[in-house]
Amino acid sequence: MRALPRNIRLLGQVIPVVDKLNLEHEGGKCHGLYEPGAPRISIDRVDGHERKRATLVHESLHAMFNAAALSAAPADDEEELVSRLAPILLSWIRENRIMVEYLRESAS
Repeated sequence: MRALPRNIRLLGQVIPVVDKLNLEHEGGKCHGLYEPGAPRISIDRVDGHERKRATLVHESLHAMFNAAALSAAPADDEEELVSRLAPILLSWIRENRIMVEYLRESAS
């Protein structure tokens, strides 16, 4: 089982990924958090491996929304959309390894 990545890359920006014990946001427990001002993705250390993977995709989508200036929508709308898209994107990545390898190839 691989360790949590130290960072993600998005449009040339390196966004650190950190694991935190008992992660909270706005007074409640959460599995992950994307902080655009830092920028940083935090993942709850106590979660299992599968939950961490799903949460990393979820928080990465928040980072993508922020990069695309889609975060202008109300926070509840963004959270709803990201929550719906994250499991679909994770499934797509897992079920299309050849596609992902193809997309990773450089043009040279």
